[in-house]
Amino acid sequence: MPHHYADIFIFPVPVKTLEPYRDQAETFTGVWRDNAALSCVELEADDAPLGKLASFPQSVDLKPDEKVLSAWPLISRARSATRSRPRR
Repeated sequence: MPHHYADIFIFPVPVKTLEPYRDQAETFTGVWRDNAALSCVELEADDAPLGKLASFPQSVDLKPDEKVLSAWPLISRARSATRSRPRR
């Protein structure tokens, strides 16, 4: 069975800069895929509730003019190991 892991990023993005962020996310996806990512998922929380103890909005200290986004590149451990070796 293949072994994979996900790097999970959760961050706020101002609503007025969502389009530039999406353009930048496409670039990041290409970089991740060139460096061992099998796939990349970008999620935009448009109705994430504020939790009592913990929640995505609380984790990023969300401001009223921001949205919570999450990026999940799925990384192949095998491909990652070969990429991290020094080149000779």
